[in-house]
Amino acid sequence: MKNAIAIHSLSYSYGNFSVLSAISFKVEQGIFFTVIGPNGSGKSTLMKILAGILKFKKGKISIAGKNLKKYSGRELARHVAYVPQTISAEFPFTVEEFVLLGRSPHQGMLGINSEEDHLIADQAMDFTDTGTLSQKKIDRISGGERQRVFIARAVCQQPEIMLLDEPASSLDLAHQVKLMDLLERLKNETGITIIMVSHDINLAAMYSDAMILIKNGSVIKQGTAAEVIKPSILEDIFGCPFFVDTNPAGNSPRISPIPAKFKLNRRAPHAS
Repeated sequence: MKNAIAIHSLSYSYGNFSVLSAISFKVEQGIFFTVIGPNGSGKSTLMKILAGILKFKKGKISIAGKNLKKYSGRELARHVAYVPQTISAEFPFTVEEFVLLGRSPHQGMLGINSEEDHLIADQAMDFTDTGTLSQKKIDRISGGERQRVFIARAVCQQPEIMLLDEPASSLDLAHQVKLMDLLERLKNETGITIIMVSHDINLAAMYSDAMILIKNGSVIKQGTAAEVIKPSILEDIFGCPFFVDTNPAGNSPRISPIPAKFKLNRRAPHAS
């Protein structure tokens, strides 16, 4: 299988402060790939570099087989859509107008929306179940609705790769699952590669085909959820004990941090 993204010895610093340190990994096309790790480990910085927002000097990144540095911003936007952790909703756009912004990388200098652009936007809104919101102002809809609208704009962009930084962090449990189901469906039905940063390791484990765990800007472990989510690995990274068993809803690993007040048997069958 071809790689959607290949990263080799990537380093990045803010001034004298090193954020990423010679990291290397590959993401195969058409999979759901998750980046996990503690706060300050460089996850969001990595996503901004892949999106072309931050410019790096050390290392090499290939996207769809082409050196990232050889892409123009417009060309990169035809391949990669980025949904940041927070997006300001304080603008007077309707949902339809906002989703149509995803067509800008494909338009000419005048940025005039064609009949095809409107058709693609309608399809993106139908896919994300936001069509009924099309004429509402984006600052007048709920957080869960807004998150689906942000995904709709990214879908409207027709990328090969979608980058999402903590897309479910501000949502309640029901909306988290609905959003993740939507991303899973997007991957399965369109073949798009999903790359997501998540603090929720259990949520990531249920949906990820592969993941990496990073700490202090270095890749600690890469593999399937079962290979990465192990007490011996997590305890060293996060500095607290974990119990790991199998999620009863499926075959993904499930973690439970162990508070000091709980005296669990650390030699339980699934704890290692």
